[in-house]
Amino acid sequence: MDLSAPDNLVQMQWTILAEMIRTPSVIGNVVAQLSREDFTAIATRTLWDAITSIHNSGAPMEIPPLREALGDDAELLLQEAWHHGTDDVQWYVDRLKIYRRAAEIKSVCYEITAAEDMDEIQEKLDRLNAMAVTSRKVQVYTAADMAGIMLEELNDAQAPKLVPTGLRELDDIVQLEAGDFVVLGGYPSAGKTALALQIARSMASKYHVGFYSLETNQTKAARRILAATAGIPLGDIKRKRFSEEQCNAAAYAATDFSKLYFDFVPASSLTVQEIKGLALSRHQQVIFVDYLQIVRGKGRDRYEIVTNISQDLHRLAQDYQIIVIALAQLTRPESVKGKMQRPTMASFRESGQIEQDADVAMLLYLSDPDNYKSDRELKVAKNKEGAKTKINLAFDGTVQRFAFAREHYVPARTKPRHTNVQSDPQMRLQDFPIDDAPDAECPF
Repeated sequence: MDLSAPDNLVQMQWTILAEMIRTPSVIGNVVAQLSREDFTAIATRTLWDAITSIHNSGAPMEIPPLREALGDDAELLLQEAWHHGTDDVQWYVDRLKIYRRAAEIKSVCYEITAAEDMDEIQEKLDRLNAMAVTSRKVQVYTAADMAGIMLEELNDAQAPKLVPTGLRELDDIVQLEAGDFVVLGGYPSAGKTALALQIARSMASKYHVGFYSLETNQTKAARRILAATAGIPLGDIKRKRFSEEQCNAAAYAATDFSKLYFDFVPASSLTVQEIKGLALSRHQQVIFVDYLQIVRGKGRDRYEIVTNISQDLHRLAQDYQIIVIALAQLTRPESVKGKMQRPTMASFRESGQIEQDADVAMLLYLSDPDNYKSDRELKVAKNKEGAKTKINLAFDGTVQRFAFAREHYVPARTKPRHTNVQSDPQMRLQDFPIDDAPDAECPF
């Protein structure tokens, strides 16, 4: 589509205004989508101001009050309006929005060429990203519209657009959708990065994944991925000690991995705005941030900085319908009577805003705090659209792999949100017997 402003752009404005006068029922819909800045001529903007003034006052759209609002220019403006008309005002509204936004984008591009420093350029680029993917259109859904959406949810033919993590037991409880903000918290060396890389690899088979690491470089990440995918001990990879069988396994693993939709980004010192810009330019559908508290942000103190970072990541997920999975450090575990306490939502370091913003919050920690080789417990501590639960994961640190450990499974209290997801022939979480007795270690 040619985005250059057509010669009859002002005529399009007159057509919209004429229909607002002739058919007052369209005024509300037009006002929800356009503003006075969309009317570039003095005459059309004057008529827009008069029409919207009457509309906003609650008075009916009639010619006498419109003449009064227009004053001495009434006859000239109304006479011009009568020369225009259409049966499809929405077509003209849509075109006017496109041309107007294209003009704004071109204006910002010109401002970029005149920018004097990188901060100013980044600010303009952020504006461009927002302009390119958003519009002024505001939809109003009546009760009848909402009822129709409710009934559509009952249609089994419409499969839910869920993004699985690759851990089936977790996917039964946590169903991720576009726009979700997920936080995975853990103590240092609990295995957050290894678990995130494992989930990222699984998602990247169908979705474009961006993994933004602020503390791990590409070489270390590649070693971890190779260990997990080829089953080669991470220590052997670091020491370059490979058997012929391991070399073959590594070659096959690397070939298979190269087919994934996966971007690894060493993101040291990047801001959320810079991450957003790269994610949008690469069309990434899921992004991982490792980890939240060391993203570069603004604020007067650490609490305000981390709060702003959390809110920005949440907005990034919602505004651009990207799944954002942010890793986060937890505060040091407390000891009561010599026994280390398991983490809670309050354990997120430096800001309570993290637990507030998250759609899903998970906590990863050692099942036995005194044994770093013990299994890991993955606690779903917050789940806005599902149940809370606790899953025991066996972690093989030598090859950086997690697997479900059934013997310590704590069943969820409710059934999964979607029952029409394609079934799996293997046993799933809802197949396990549920113990209704209270759980002292997981009281939810």
